[in-house]
Amino acid sequence: MQRKYYEAVIVGAGFGGMGAAIQLNRLGTDNIAILEREDDLGGTWHVNRYPGLAVDIASFTYSYSLAPNPYWSRMFAPGAELKRYAEHTADTYGLRRSMRFNTVVEGARWDEREQLWTVSVRDGEPLTARYLLTATGVPLATQVPGHTRHGDLPRQGPPQHRLGRLLRPDRPEGRDHRHRRHRRPAHTAGREERHRADRLPAHPDLGHSQNGLDALELAAAVNRGALAPAVAGGWAAGESLLVHADDPKSDGERSGKAIAADRMAIIIACSWPRAELTTLAHRHNPSEPDDLFRAVAACTTNREAARLVVSALEATGVEALALTKPTGYSDQAAAQRMVALLANPRSQLNDVTKAFRIAMRRLYRIRNIILHGGATHGVALEAALRTAAPLLGAGLDRIVHATENIDPLDLAARAEVALQLVHGETGLTTVDLLEPVR
Repeated sequence: MQRKYYEAVIVGAGFGGMGAAIQLNRLGTDNIAILEREDDLGGTWHVNRYPGLAVDIASFTYSYSLAPNPYWSRMFAPGAELKRYAEHTADTYGLRRSMRFNTVVEGARWDEREQLWTVSVRDGEPLTARYLLTATGVPLATQVPGHTRHGDLPRQGPPQHRLGRLLRPDRPEGRDHRHRRHRRPAHTAGREERHRADRLPAHPDLGHSQNGLDALELAAAVNRGALAPAVAGGWAAGESLLVHADDPKSDGERSGKAIAADRMAIIIACSWPRAELTTLAHRHNPSEPDDLFRAVAACTTNREAARLVVSALEATGVEALALTKPTGYSDQAAAQRMVALLANPRSQLNDVTKAFRIAMRRLYRIRNIILHGGATHGVALEAALRTAAPLLGAGLDRIVHATENIDPLDLAARAEVALQLVHGETGLTTVDLLEPVR
């Protein structure tokens, strides 16, 4: 019996399967077959119909990087909208011609001698392929009526990765894939509940808020990933924490979502002095241990160490620190910045806040160009991200590890007040700008 040969067979016509097909086409492989057990494409967004169905992460991060969608109706788009997006993507990239619906894959066998897969389908002739990619979804069944997910493809032969990962059976990464991280199901909590102003309480074992962890997940692309998702994800992380439903909607400078940039800038500015002072405390490296070195070594908190450096700088200036490590030149500049800050804290902090605000607002503008204009290769993307990424990381770190699990909006409000009160009658110092009042 003559078997139909394909360069690649993809099992599943959901987002993973379509993404794999698009990438194969871009690599010059168009002799592919996409096998789908349902009667149409879209995967879970075609199968499921239960009330309130929606994506459980920000919609733009659930989009293909090569097919960004600037028209999502909301941050967590409903299922029907995702289904339409899948159909549009399939039509745009001509994937339907490779799809075979109502085709149930019953097994796959690897022929070591021929170096080919044989894929068995119900009520049909087997297919052979050089590559086999399975994108069948998470093998779980939920308790929500009418909501099911497909199970794993029965396997005979080497392991296969899911979600459209191209795999040859002799590749070492295919040997063991027992350690997987599964996302919390979308139906366990409504998206509106997860992003309300009264944030969910922190998990007792995590030490910081679930919303902060969600924001870090959104910002993951900033560390590694294409520029467009990095910019969009980075901004979404800050916006998810620092925008309130009651924020002004006028055309003013501090209105709309851009206010998240201002709030993030204030939090970063108020975190900056202690971070810089703590670094200087641990970079103090005299040839022979002096009083400052011994005092810092005895500190149990960074707060204490920062205060010691403040006292030393106020007493004798930069000369108080022996900055002899390989980072000495940058440390000297940091020490000079701290001396200037301690001499005129309000003015210096306001100037720093303005600079941070410019960087964060530039990130917001670039994000708008990407999501609303569909431009993913602008010359300003890399420059904006290079400036904003470390600031964003500092801000998110401060929010996630804030004392007392304070709400990010409350932390921003505390920072704004601190800029007005520092070194005033209240005795608030540059070390304690974000500390709660005792």
